[in-house]
Amino acid sequence: MSNWKAGLAICALFSLAPLAGCGDDSATVDMTVVDMSASGTTCGTIATCILGAGGNTTTIMGCVAKGTTQAQTKYQALQTCAITVCLMATDAGAAACSSATDTSSGCVTCATAAGQSAACSTQLNACFADK
Repeated sequence: MSNWKAGLAICALFSLAPLAGCGDDSATVDMTVVDMSASGTTCGTIATCILGAGGNTTTIMGCVAKGTTQAQTKYQALQTCAITVCLMATDAGAAACSSATDTSSGCVTCATAAGQSAACSTQLNACFADK
């Protein structure tokens, strides 16, 4: 898989973090416009759409909603894989993520790397192979 696809998927993966509800009341509304007119989109298209959403929760939810059931399932599998890896304690100590909704920089850094690692390569490849 090309590096741009891996980077795109990982960037998109963590654009969903605001959906988790991290308790930040200082959020501002992002009026980014993303074309979500195509329904039945693939996992890769979901990732591309989310990347262009600028963190806007409504837009992100719309991106995911436009995906086919198969695409949504594949996208969720990639997201779950990356977070699961980072919820495990390492030889160096505590896990990088304290929960599935952790949006700390350490968790995001870990999950970004995990999503591109051998541990999640099956899910990442499946996302971009989705037709």
